[in-house]
Amino acid sequence: MFCLVRKNQSDRLLIGQRCFASLEKVFLKQYDDATNNVLQHNASIESNLSPEQERAIKLNHESMIRITRKALNVTSSETLSSRDFKLALNYWTSIRGHSQLLKNSNNGGSPRYALDLVRVLSERGDCFFVREVIKSSDNAFGGVIYLLDHAFAEFLSESHQQHFDEEKANFRMVQKLLDILETISLLLRPLDNHSSTDVDYQILLVHLWSRRAWFLKRFLPSIKLTTDQINNIFEGAMTVEDCLFAMDEVARELLVTDSIDSQQLSKIYSLLIDSWVQSGLEQSENVAINYLKKMEQDARVTKIDSRPYNAMLTLCVQNKNDERAIYLWNCMRAPKSSVTPDYHTLGALLLTLVKTNRVDTAIKILRETEGEVTNVIPTNTACYNIILDGLSKGCYREADKEALSLLQTMMELSEGGENPQIAPDRITMSIIMDILASKGVPASEIEGVLVKCQSRAMTNPELEPDCIMYNIVLAAYAKESANRDQKSRSLDAPKRAKALLQTMTSNPKAQPNTTSYNSVLHAFVESEKTDLEQVLTLFEEMKTKAAEANGTIAPDTITYNIVLNALAGDTTEKGMERAEAFLEEFKINGIEADIITFNTLLNSMAKRWNPKISNRAEKILQKLEFDFKSGRSAVKPNVRSYNAVLNGYAKAGTVDACQRAEKLLKEMERLASDDANRADCRPDLVSYACMMDAYARSMVPDAGERAEKIIEYMEKASIEPNTICYNLAINCWAKSTHKDSPLRAESLLNRMQQRYESGNALSKPNSVSFTSVMNCWAQSRSDSSPERATEIMYKMDLLAKAGDKEMQPNAYTYSTIISAWGRSGRFDAVEKSLAIMNHVEENYSKKQSPLRANFAMYNATINAIAKSNSKSKARDAASLLERMKRDFHKGGNPHAAPTPTSFSAVINACAYTTNPEGREEAFQIARKTFRELLTKEYGEPTSACYINFLSVCSRLMPPGTERDQLAISTIFDCSERGLVNKKIMRSFKNAVSGECYKYAIVKCDLINIHEE
Repeated sequence: MFCLVRKNQSDRLLIGQRCFASLEKVFLKQYDDATNNVLQHNASIESNLSPEQERAIKLNHESMIRITRKALNVTSSETLSSRDFKLALNYWTSIRGHSQLLKNSNNGGSPRYALDLVRVLSERGDCFFVREVIKSSDNAFGGVIYLLDHAFAEFLSESHQQHFDEEKANFRMVQKLLDILETISLLLRPLDNHSSTDVDYQILLVHLWSRRAWFLKRFLPSIKLTTDQINNIFEGAMTVEDCLFAMDEVARELLVTDSIDSQQLSKIYSLLIDSWVQSGLEQSENVAINYLKKMEQDARVTKIDSRPYNAMLTLCVQNKNDERAIYLWNCMRAPKSSVTPDYHTLGALLLTLVKTNRVDTAIKILRETEGEVTNVIPTNTACYNIILDGLSKGCYREADKEALSLLQTMMELSEGGENPQIAPDRITMSIIMDILASKGVPASEIEGVLVKCQSRAMTNPELEPDCIMYNIVLAAYAKESANRDQKSRSLDAPKRAKALLQTMTSNPKAQPNTTSYNSVLHAFVESEKTDLEQVLTLFEEMKTKAAEANGTIAPDTITYNIVLNALAGDTTEKGMERAEAFLEEFKINGIEADIITFNTLLNSMAKRWNPKISNRAEKILQKLEFDFKSGRSAVKPNVRSYNAVLNGYAKAGTVDACQRAEKLLKEMERLASDDANRADCRPDLVSYACMMDAYARSMVPDAGERAEKIIEYMEKASIEPNTICYNLAINCWAKSTHKDSPLRAESLLNRMQQRYESGNALSKPNSVSFTSVMNCWAQSRSDSSPERATEIMYKMDLLAKAGDKEMQPNAYTYSTIISAWGRSGRFDAVEKSLAIMNHVEENYSKKQSPLRANFAMYNATINAIAKSNSKSKARDAASLLERMKRDFHKGGNPHAAPTPTSFSAVINACAYTTNPEGREEAFQIARKTFRELLTKEYGEPTSACYINFLSVCSRLMPPGTERDQLAISTIFDCSERGLVNKKIMRSFKNAVSGECYKYAIVKCDLINIHEE
């Protein structure tokens, strides 16, 4: 008999691998014969066996275990067939018989074999036979625990698979888990003979309550349990908390039992901690840490592994409890600790620190583990990736340098053989590339990293670039293309992005997706000059490839929004029509237009500067509100939607548009205050800025007062006005006719300065703030306006020299001051104007400012001379023009190039020379200047030039033939240039006799202009 079993052992292993079914009858007969012989033989043997007999019986056991397990494993059905069941039952009967003989031995008897059998059966998912085993077994609780844990582990394993169907798998697995929980619950009921002090029974109960709690936590919101299920499976427990309290009650008795061994005790503590950690209850952290402390203090636990600490660290990650995480880490690292940290320990600690913005501490701990001589704390690539991810998402100043340093360490330690587990992978390189892009590193350099990864992929396949890595580079090119800073803007970014996209198309391992195309489209749309043709070509290419690429390149809502933005960039009426027509393509192609879509359209309409289009924009906004209230949440208007319409009304520049903007702003405030779900419509800084811009452009009489009230409201409502808001309010006063407008504007400037000095960086005045106030003073009729404007200019100059380069006065600033002096009519206006020009040149020569006197300053000074009462104004104006030409030709000042306006100003100065002795000189200067102007060396003459020279003729020449001839030749030249207008005809009429005037009208065919 024994030989038969030995002989069949190797045969069955081989035969079972080939075809168990075809030889099943032979196998069963031989097996039954062997079993019967064993049982008969056992009956005749006394309880005490000889060592040889015991070894034979043990070998018989092991042979049957191996044969039966092999037979069970090669069966193809999911549950045991009746034949398989018979085979297993025969095996179990034999086990039972031998266990009775071995009960006094030290080999464990029934529990060991029962556990082995239950594991085989649980892997096959047969709860029925497990129930039979438990009924006939003295101790198979370990096998039941395995069955329980195996089923839940199977669900978790499937749920983490890449193509896991949540809905279908949930239904199937939930039913299976419920069946297993119900089977085990029902199995335990007839086992009341097990007292509460039975260790194995209590351990099973702890496991069972733990899994019940997990089941309720995972599925209770989505399933409905019947009353029978609640009673049979959960013993009336309705919540996770109920299950855990029941588990704790069993555990309290179990943990004080002396018969429990150290290994079982350690596992129970780990299970208790893990159960509370996974519960998500408010008290879970405190309960879990208490169990951990008990385990550390329990002298029966001789060795603690890392699992309970890892569970606690996982909870620290969830709760962002960095202090607790560091405490646990230090406990594990203590000299007397027997706990050895592993990858999960270090990873959880680093993740907690990263989530609590303690990247520095995380880096320090990682660096310490790198120096571990005994390599007690292993590190892997995931640990480094956690820190790199933290660097990419945080506000770490030198994230790029630190990331490259970590990468260097990973490469040195992995390639040097010290720690191959930290070799960089795609995730590593993707995060580093993302960090470099966020720090403004040129996209070409990031593409260089991509190329290096490609070259290293020959030795490290994990570095083979994928679609994500390419997309990071494409996004960097798109960002460069959209950069408004000319220094950081790349003009060839769109072309390079498209070239990289073509590279992806030819790479089977990094095929482009919708995101790839969207980035390239964005690069072309946001370039300095939108290449609409390229955008539409790429868009059509996406639609063509959509069917070929299984949907991975199908245009999405973002794609359509980008194309809409490109079409909306055309500010012509035709462009507006194309943008609105494109919205129909959304519906045709099944793409749902979202609020971003309509915000793009509304922003485009705001750029039209047209009151009618602004009204259309508001109607679209009203339609969006209606659709949202009808259930279309995707088109819910937000503050950006309202701001786009407000901006359109502001740009329209009419009183009616201003009034409509006020109503819209009040509607935003009403929506936000009446409905908590519409808080995203609350007016923000941009909203109020648009309203003040509308006041300024509409020229309403009380624009200044209204704007200042908005500023006061914003300050009280904790909507901190920034520099732009204050500048808009100052601009409202600058355009106001209020007598105190300069004082009110300067008061706002002082308020800005005070708030900035008190710590509010948003309200820092800039050159526009000061220049706007100066302009307000310059336009005022106050006697002190030139002095006040000049004081502000010198204050700006001092701030610039003190180091605030943003306050450097610009050409417009100085031109505004000179114009103010010119309009003042003061006797010292020319002197002051020249002093300002000389001040500019002095600052330049001392290298205190890069600014030089330009044509605008020269022209303003010449105008100041023309408006003065100086007897030598003609000569002085001509002299300044000569200085201007020298400064341009010989002084190396390209900004001082004279313009036709410069010559016209000199001629005007000559025309208004009132000194009888200087009239002839003034005429000659004017004639010479006009002739030089007609050479076109400094540009085409304007109509103002002809008007001023005709004024010279009428004011400085006596009536007569000579004056008539000069005036006629002037009007003939003006007519040839097509510059004759009503004002010129009026000046010409004043310069000639009536007959000459009629002659010129007929000769030059100016009858239409004359009749006007």
